Amino acid sequence: MDIVEKLIKKLQKKRGNIPSKLVEDLGNTRDPQAVEPLFYALKEGNCKVRKETAVALGRIGDSRAVRPLIHALNDWDLDVQKAASEALVKIGEPAIQHLINAMKMKNWRMRKTAARVLGEIRNTRTIEPLINALTDSNSYVRKAAVEALGEIKDTRALRPLINALNDGDPDVKMASSEAIVKIGEPSVQPLINEMKKGNWEVRKKAVEVLGNIGDAKALEPLINALKDGNLHVRIAAAEALGKMKDSKAVEPLINVLEEPGFTIMTEKAAWALGEIDDVRCVSPLFNKLKDLNLYFIRESLEKICGRMPANGHILFCKKCLHIGESHKFEITANKSINYISCRNCHSTLNLIKGIEKIILLIDNSFEEACVQKEGTFTVNWFKKKEPFDFDEIWIKEADDFEVEELVMKLKNDEDNKRRKRLASIPVYLSPFLKLPPSIRNLLKDTFKNILAKKQFSG
Repeated sequence: MDIVEKLIKKLQKKRGNIPSKLVEDLGNTRDPQAVEPLFYALKEGNCKVRKETAVALGRIGDSRAVRPLIHALNDWDLDVQKAASEALVKIGEPAIQHLINAMKMKNWRMRKTAARVLGEIRNTRTIEPLINALTDSNSYVRKAAVEALGEIKDTRALRPLINALNDGDPDVKMASSEAIVKIGEPSVQPLINEMKKGNWEVRKKAVEVLGNIGDAKALEPLINALKDGNLHVRIAAAEALGKMKDSKAVEPLINVLEEPGFTIMTEKAAWALGEIDDVRCVSPLFNKLKDLNLYFIRESLEKICGRMPANGHILFCKKCLHIGESHKFEITANKSINYISCRNCHSTLNLIKGIEKIILLIDNSFEEACVQKEGTFTVNWFKKKEPFDFDEIWIKEADDFEVEELVMKLKNDEDNKRRKRLASIPVYLSPFLKLPPSIRNLLKDTFKNILAKKQFSG
């Protein structure tokens, strides 16, 4: 007699008082011989034994256990219900049809649990029955079906789930929104189409879900929704754009913020701008704060300024070609915000992050006005011809007059701070550059650090 037969005999002898350890040991054998003997324990044992029996049957994974386990879904003990659900998930495919049948039972709790288990099995065979359950008379069943469809993520469920956004029960609506988000990118275009419909509630719900999905294709429709005829839709659009954190939404949100006076949209636009990590938001928020000293504007400013780096060189104004400079703004007598703005125009609107080095380039073959590559920002002197903030000078291709003109303009720079730095600025000369001694001496007298063997990459 093998070990399984011995355990089964022990189980049969202990019918009046079944030890949970005996049931556990039978499950650990994973032997199909143990399945039917365990049915009695699932039905007649105490709650601990019933739970362990469900676990054991799931471990064995035999399809004969499906019916008893489905019956156990209606057990009065929640731990037994949970163990039976998990066992059915482990059994998988053989349990599907029985669970579909269970969704037709009169007991709504059984219908709800069957839908939930089908969602955990994640088999596309269950899509149609779960879609049918979206019209169930019980909201708990509808919610379970919605959640199951979200777990399976089959696009056939999209239209029914979008329709469920209008369900009369708020929990079903919320679950539908979450399910559509789980399906993700395939949901975007159908939801954009919903935004074109006449019912504002449909438009609002579509906007909210698109914000939660966060797909870039929804950005323009959401920006357009800031001008929707319904206030609730506009609020939802501002919140969605804040969640997406895309810098393309900054200017449209600034336009909303700068509308005269205070409305709920002022608050939502300020919040959204605070969520987007873009220094262009600072100046408009400061201007609005001067008009309306409101807490939510201060909070948004604190968020953005708290993310700003302390080193001004890392923020660079691409309009003025000046580095950022640290400032302090007094909100109240006891509270202030430190922020960085362009030291020339004092705005944050054109600041860019991540700049480690600014190069002044003299090169007749270079066509672009400026190029940003990784941490380097290169400015074509021939396109600017006015002093700006820089860390290095590269002279690749230029004649005597052009080099002399550069030096004289920098020496006569009205910006005293920048003019004092000239002696410490390194100048890199192309090895192919031919300059007379007088120009080379002028460079050396002005910049001190002249390097003649710099290799230029373009």
